[in-house]
This record gives sequence, structure tokens and C-alpha cells, in this order.
Amino acid sequence: IDTAFAGLLRQSPTTQKYYLLTSDSQAITLDVPINVNLKNLIGRRIFAEGSFYKDTQTLKISDAKEMEILPAAITPVPTIAIPSSSPTSP
Repeated sequence: IDTAFAGLLRQSPTTQKYYLLTSDSQAITLDVPINVNLKNLIGRRIFAEGSFYKDTQTLKISDAKEMEILPAAITPVPTIAIPSSSPTSP
């Protein structure tokens, strides 16, 4: 399934594999090409897209272009409530 995830990039000290820790505390293992160096992104929020394998919770990324750095904090977007128009009584 082609999809995307956003989260904090971490690296396992035992396996040296990279994973994303999402806002709902889900750990998604990243399978990245050898030529993509993620060491300088550890501890940063990133957006990554690729093919997701649910059985192994792995996101396979084929190109560095499928990732981008996100702001450190999630900023809510302000919304304005639009009043509904309802008929008025005489």
C-alpha cells in the first residue's frame, strides 16, 4: 500500500535500523536505500512516503525525495466557525 507517515525519526541502538515514532506512539520501521543517509535527521520530525507493509510495520522508501523535514512542533491551524444560514421566523 502506498502511503505516508509523519513522526520523530529514531534509530535502534541494537539493530541500527531507523524508525518513525508517530504522534499516536506507533513505531514504523523505515527501509531506506543504502545511499540515503539519515544520521543527521535522527531526533527530527520527518514526513516519509513509500510502500507500507502492514504485517511487518515497515515503510519502504525508494528515494530520498520521498522524505521531508517537518517543523519541530505540530502547530494547529486556526479555523473560523462559519455560521449556518437558517431561515428566520417572522
